[in-house]
Amino acid sequence: MKGFILTLEAGIAAVIMFSFLFVVIQLQAGEPELSRISYSCLKDLDNKGYLRFYALNDENSLNQYLEDCLPTLSDFQIKVCNTSICPADNLPSKDIFLTGYIIAGDTEFNQTLINLWVWSK
Repeated sequence: MKGFILTLEAGIAAVIMFSFLFVVIQLQAGEPELSRISYSCLKDLDNKGYLRFYALNDENSLNQYLEDCLPTLSDFQIKVCNTSICPADNLPSKDIFLTGYIIAGDTEFNQTLINLWVWSK
């Protein structure tokens, strides 16, 4: 009987341990999801042919599209730059994910960097 109780106790301990590990892994896996989604939003706009126009001519439409594309529990800041140095303005003290996307000009090589910072609200 004593062996049965020890085996049962070990089984319960294993279930508790695996449950804890499963929960911790799930929490950590959800954070980089914002980075993947933000890249997908920019890539989708580029595939549709709108990203270059919005970035160079109409940042308000770009912001509106990103508000609709990104999860409602997230916030973002976007900046369009012509150089590789493209710092953000006044980011919150949270875990922030940066997505950088480079586009070129239509007829000549005018490299434009689009930086998208995303964080949970």
